[in-house]
Amino acid sequence: MAHSFIWAAFLVFSLWNFRLFYCVKGFERGYLGLYKGVAIASVICFDTSGNSIVPYFNQTIFKRELDAYLLANISPYVDSYSYALSWERVAPFPADTTARNKVTVDFDFSLMLVGDFDRELVYTIQESVYE
Repeated sequence: MAHSFIWAAFLVFSLWNFRLFYCVKGFERGYLGLYKGVAIASVICFDTSGNSIVPYFNQTIFKRELDAYLLANISPYVDSYSYALSWERVAPFPADTTARNKVTVDFDFSLMLVGDFDRELVYTIQESVYE
């Protein structure tokens, strides 16, 4: 009888650890995927007639892509999450425009039984050194 209890306890402990590490690694995979995909999808480089312009972040597209990415890749692994966006214009970006070339995303994630994860990602469009 004691052996059955020990094996049952070991099985429950093993399954709980598997679920915990599955969630932590899934979250890590999703968070690391944020580094380029969302930002690249929201950069506007051409105007409506196809002419090249100074690249900038489209705020609507950025927010939509970020929401979709978080829903698909982060929300299955965390209890809750929130984020805040702040937009800036960084030189040598033209000052006479309302477009922005830098966005800061402040994240707050709550991982099950692991704790809170607070991070900041900064995306900046810079001129290529190869041109």
